[in-house]
Amino acid sequence: MPPRRNGKNKLPVPLPEGKVLDDVEGKPWVLGKIIGSGGSGLIYLAFPTNKPDRDAKHVIKVEYQENDQVYLTDYGLSYRYCPNGNYKQYQENPRKGHNGTIEFTSLDVHKGVALFRRIDVEILGNCMLRWSCGKLPWEQNLKDPVAVQTAKTNLLE
Repeated sequence: MPPRRNGKNKLPVPLPEGKVLDDVEGKPWVLGKIIGSGGSGLIYLAFPTNKPDRDAKHVIKVEYQENDQVYLTDYGLSYRYCPNGNYKQYQENPRKGHNGTIEFTSLDVHKGVALFRRIDVEILGNCMLRWSCGKLPWEQNLKDPVAVQTAKTNLLE
């Protein structure tokens, strides 16, 4: 484990409730109350500005970087994959298919499978592909979830 850098890692000054921040795709989010902190960021409830009910159903981590940029991480589909010590059974449910952020979500989520660790790794892989290449092969089809699923299947075969 690397040594701690005393005094260099401080939590940021809290942002006011109701502040609007844009994510990397330009989607605006309204911050709710702070519900925790960790690492170098604060964790807020949040909701997209296009939601008329203003119900904060998303959890967002806000991290400040040295270049004065703010990074948002959305935990909207977080789930306990092993409730009460029992793993969820792998079961496809087409009614729950294509849930989540379509460009990053995994093939199992496209099939409506309950979240588990492999899904997290595949989502991270999709994020890393976007970061390293600047785009994803299915970005032109984001309005068509089946086309995105097919493109992801072709990539992994």
